[in-house]
Amino acid sequence: MAKNSASAKHTNNLLGSLPHAQFSLLSPYMVVEQLEQGTILIEAGDETENVYFPHVGMLSLLSVLKDGRAIETATVGREGVVGAMAGLGAHISLVRVVVQLRAEVTRIPASRFRKATGESTTLRNLCVGYNEILLSQARINVACNAAPRVTSNSSGCGQSNSSTREAGQGTVSLSLFPGQELQRLL
Repeated sequence: MAKNSASAKHTNNLLGSLPHAQFSLLSPYMVVEQLEQGTILIEAGDETENVYFPHVGMLSLLSVLKDGRAIETATVGREGVVGAMAGLGAHISLVRVVVQLRAEVTRIPASRFRKATGESTTLRNLCVGYNEILLSQARINVACNAAPRVTSNSSGCGQSNSSTREAGQGTVSLSLFPGQELQRLL
């Protein structure tokens, strides 16, 4: 069930961080939707038609290999956005996006988001800044997958805290590397 909602500002951290003027550029085009687990939102190689701001749940970004296998490279929850680079002209997705945990999201057509980012330095900075966070998350996933398996979490490669945080079930710290947490980057 889809509905228009300006209350999304209060449930997605990025939307909630926007000043009123920038939020107003997006709010007329916001639609809140419920998404079932397993739903494919964007396929790798397809044009990004919508930008998604999760409120609850988790979206997985998957790199699709030539043989069809898919590897999760990052996850996005209420702290983030999927498809934001479409606001800067990156129309073709490099990843498949799948609903990992049943989700409620604010959906904005990519064409409207692109128009708004053209009018707002704040929104452009949001796109670039969050993309840097996703790249950092992907780099850490690669490092953790390449590192020898350890029985303790001393390597900072645990996933359980990030899943809880991103699914909208509380705020916890996710260690990126010793002494730094994802919360600080947001």
